Amino acid sequence: MNPIRSMIERGSGLVKGVYRLRRPRLRQARNGCPYLSVQLEDMSGSAQGYVWSGQVSNLEGLQEYACARVVGNVRVRNDGAVLDIEHLQVTSDRLGEVVRLLPYSLCPKPW
Repeated sequence: MNPIRSMIERGSGLVKGVYRLRRPRLRQARNGCPYLSVQLEDMSGSAQGYVWSGQVSNLEGLQEYACARVVGNVRVRNDGAVLDIEHLQVTSDRLGEVVRLLPYSLCPKPW
C-alpha cells in the first residue's frame, strides 16, 4: 500500500492500494462525457483523483468515507499532482489497516 503523501511527493508512477473516498461526484466533461471526481485519503494526506468516461460504470456503494481498492497513475498538473484512476472498486476488506485508513481530514495528527 502506498501512502498518499509518498505518491504525491514522487510525482509519477503506479498507484495501487486501498484508500478512503471523499467527495465522490459524477461530473460531465466539456465534450459531454461523464467522469467521476473523487478525493482519496489516508492518514498521510489526500489526493484528487479522476475516473474517466471509459471506467465510469458500477457506482454502487460509492459514498463518503467508503474504502475503495484503487489502481491508477500519478499525473502532474500546474496545480499539483492528481491521480488518473484506471480501476476503482468499493470494498469492505481493509486488509487490517484500519488505522492507516483514518481520513486525514478527520484526524490530521493521528498520533
